[in-house]
Amino acid sequence: MKSSSVPVAGIAAAAYFEKKDRRAWLAENPGKTSADYACEIAELPMEISLPDGVIPECEANLE
Repeated sequence: MKSSSVPVAGIAAAAYFEKKDRRAWLAENPGKTSADYACEIAELPMEISLPDGVIPECEANLE
């Protein structure tokens, strides 16, 4: 396998697992959308890196 094929395989694997995770999340959260999933996933790194639990609100999570 060429070294240039490794990054391509990694991207393909990441896309596959992300799609699988999104489908599982949607099944566990009926009534939610892919946009809700994207907002929740985007908030996870912010919870870790921002001090004092400061997390900006995602418009898709506003009800």
